[in-house]
Amino acid sequence: MPDEATIRTVGQLKEQLAGLRDDLLVVLSEDEEGNGFSPLADVTLGKYAADSTWSGQYFDAPTIPARADEDQPPADAVDVVCLWPTN
Repeated sequence: MPDEATIRTVGQLKEQLAGLRDDLLVVLSEDEEGNGFSPLADVTLGKYAADSTWSGQYFDAPTIPARADEDQPPADAVDVVCLWPTN
């Protein structure tokens, strides 16, 4: 398991993946202890607002104009790439 600070940006992820075969399956750990694994299902762009150094809230990329029923991210939310597991 990599240190939590090892991969934090798309650039660092690209460095880790450089030179690997394109046909390798991507799996995600269910939790830090590796109690379960799931294949990668989707990649989305959105916003992230940290609640602490280890968790926060994800917001789908906002629609323009935003729908009235959509939760809007706070002003300090940052752009993120989100990897979604199958399960």
